[in-house]
Amino acid sequence: MGGVMNFSNPKILLSEWPKLNNRGMAEACWAILPYTIMWVVWSVRNEIIFAGAVLDTGQLLQRVKRTLWAWHDVVCKAVDVKKGFTVSDLLLRWESIVVDS
Repeated sequence: MGGVMNFSNPKILLSEWPKLNNRGMAEACWAILPYTIMWVVWSVRNEIIFAGAVLDTGQLLQRVKRTLWAWHDVVCKAVDVKKGFTVSDLLLRWESIVVDS
């Protein structure tokens, strides 16, 4: 996985999302990350347009990570990828958790 990802539309982004060479929490986060990003960006966009919210990129990033954490309960029912982790780990140690090995 390297280089700049240049996707012209969501369909291409989802079909060509690179694979992560890892297991557990890293693999689980990476697999649903593009869906999470699109959902959160769309939600924030609606808040800006319809509720007059102001874009805060730091809060947007935190919201992506919190949504990932919550979605693991739905997506990863067969395997508890959260075991041994807390939401704080995902929020504060993202780079050390979601790593390509």
